[in-house]
Amino acid sequence: MAKIPAVVALGMFDGVHMGHRKLLLKTVALAQRLGAQPIASTFSNNPQTLFGAAPPVLTLPEEKAALIGSLGLQVHMEPFTMEFASQSPEDFLRKLMERYELRGIVAGFNYHFGKKRMGNAAMMREFGQRFGFEVAILDPVLLGGEPVSSTRIRGELLAGHIREANEMLQEPFFYQGIIQARRHIGRRLGFPTANLVPKGKLFPPYGVYAAEAEVEGKRYGAVANIGVRPTVDQSEDPEVTVEPYLLDFDGDLYGKKMILRILEFMRPERRFENKEELSAQIGRDAQRAGEILKESRREKATGIGQN
Repeated sequence: MAKIPAVVALGMFDGVHMGHRKLLLKTVALAQRLGAQPIASTFSNNPQTLFGAAPPVLTLPEEKAALIGSLGLQVHMEPFTMEFASQSPEDFLRKLMERYELRGIVAGFNYHFGKKRMGNAAMMREFGQRFGFEVAILDPVLLGGEPVSSTRIRGELLAGHIREANEMLQEPFFYQGIIQARRHIGRRLGFPTANLVPKGKLFPPYGVYAAEAEVEGKRYGAVANIGVRPTVDQSEDPEVTVEPYLLDFDGDLYGKKMILRILEFMRPERRFENKEELSAQIGRDAQRAGEILKESRREKATGIGQN
């Protein structure tokens, strides 16, 4: 079978942030010029999982693939294994050449590959000259004088700096999943909530957030609690949940897919003396979340705060 003419973007691409997007769009442009298919080659797991504790991800594998695909690239995703990690840099590049009719490679300035990360940009360029494919190495994208990176975004999210993280992501940090039926405590409090239980994805500080929910193509303002719900769940090992209450929504959400975009941290999660106090606070949170959402939409409409 004939190999696909390809320009390949290399990277982990966790979060598909503004730096990644520049690299991926460069891949698309180069592929168009060279008459090739733009392909992103990435991993379904963080390589650090093989060598110790890996940080939680910004995007789950299926989310990452969808975001990259929306930019016009095919996605080749494979697990990072010890066998993969043990191959030489030359073998890594030769396998790309075996898989594709390789016309170009695009990578970031700090991309390393092969055993002990010995492969670098200079080696990639030398291979390209020898075997006739172009190599584009991109400089870091800076924001506020500092490089944009997945590590930096994780740090901002863990500090509760949602707006700063979202600026680097170029769209809000999000959770998605099928809404699960639980104990309907929110409904009894007068604020029926949905329940998402994302696995393996980063959680910002436990607390209450202004958010926007998308269900069946429609968007709703939301106030979301991320945490262990200490007022209503006092078990020894409570499950971490993402629990949004949708503003101006009346209907049944259970079993439907939701995308929940996190916009701003409002307050830390805390335990209330009783459910009446909790209900009153949820009402105040909902009002403030609605105000934040209106301001966010106004900024988006006028271009304020956008690059």
